[in-house]
Amino acid sequence: PWDRLRSLRKAIPNTKLQMLLRGQNLLGYRHYSDDVVRKFCELTVRNGIDVLRIFDALNDINNLKTAIDATKEAGGTVEAALSYTTGPVYNDEYYVKMMAAWYFATLLIKQWQSGIEIVRTHVSDKQTLGMTIRKALDSYRLSAEQKDIVRSLRCGK
Repeated sequence: PWDRLRSLRKAIPNTKLQMLLRGQNLLGYRHYSDDVVRKFCELTVRNGIDVLRIFDALNDINNLKTAIDATKEAGGTVEAALSYTTGPVYNDEYYVKMMAAWYFATLLIKQWQSGIEIVRTHVSDKQTLGMTIRKALDSYRLSAEQKDIVRSLRCGK
């Protein structure tokens, strides 16, 4: 892939090249470790990409941070992006609940002991709880045991 990119850069040296990057998932759906993300961003910029538009399908900022930092360190330009849509279901209430779910999922990931008690006692809205559970389960920072406990929240435990 780098040969083709270098050829493009050579053929159009004054044109900014841009790519879309899925944050911690890079170009696919698999979650990669921080060192792999850093190296990929470094090589991408070094081989000719000027601008990386970085997003996470779940809008998890933790999945954006490494790619953003690595791109900046490599001298590239970052365009961080959030994913959203509008429509009858995707209204202000939906996005407020999504924001609350991000908060509660981050709380579970970063402060497990207090977070699990807060979620158990204070998150009563089914939609917010469901989004919180999905976002927390997507985190590689929770252990398998913690993920089992998060799954049990669906049953009201």
